[in-house]
Amino acid sequence: MAPSVSIRSLHYQYFDGAPFALKDLSVHIASGSCTALLGPSGAGKTTLLQILSGIIGAQFTTGKASGSVLIGDDEFRPIPQKVLFPSVGYLMQDASVQLSGIKETVEEELAFALDNMGIDGYERRERVSQALSRLDLGRLANRRPHQLSGGELQRTALASILVARPSLLVLDEPVNALDSLGQQRMVNVLRSLKSSTTVLFADSGIEFALAVADTFLVMQGGSILFSGTRNQFLNSLDSFYDLLPVNQWSELVRKWGKTTVHPRVAGLLPL
Repeated sequence: MAPSVSIRSLHYQYFDGAPFALKDLSVHIASGSCTALLGPSGAGKTTLLQILSGIIGAQFTTGKASGSVLIGDDEFRPIPQKVLFPSVGYLMQDASVQLSGIKETVEEELAFALDNMGIDGYERRERVSQALSRLDLGRLANRRPHQLSGGELQRTALASILVARPSLLVLDEPVNALDSLGQQRMVNVLRSLKSSTTVLFADSGIEFALAVADTFLVMQGGSILFSGTRNQFLNSLDSFYDLLPVNQWSELVRKWGKTTVHPRVAGLLPL
């Protein structure tokens, strides 16, 4: 079952005396939803995703945290202290560091996670086959991972997570290395996961988020500045002009036909 996520009064520092990466952050993410986490660089998006995956608690022994994290029925005070894979799948920004580096083919890379989970035989073959098909990797099944392009690496890394069937999937800039076709594939994949998997992804842009997310969060300075539905986000676009890329913002103003726009954005639009 796809879990809900509830975070209460979460503070996080990477070490004592460091600036707070997260400050009094509270948010609820509904079960089975697809949520976009938006905001400028340094807002705390990656920190939040890595806390939910368990990576920060497991690897940063100097970290200082307070508050609580609830993932489904599992409560962590203040944060998870171990990597939560396979129940939580985490796709990093740099997909190349996520692959094992010891497998000879893409197909073997996908099977590696299942080997570690003790899944073999028919179920192993079926899961690998489904993941290859879902990410359009069939023709690359026998390719060596180091021969893949950036977009192909991204898809392979995601497929190696999806074979484990996580109930919570968190992705950091999932379309950063993808061309337009790859982005559309990612849209299709995330749409196919709705209801069965809770999805949270960070993005520095807006267009991809609008294509797939039903809930939007905007972060600034380690805190949640906005939480709402897609329509609520669109109706509040003017408020985020200073946080989101100008060129993408102005394109969205044209696309969605807003009648009121930020004065500075109005000057960017063609007559």
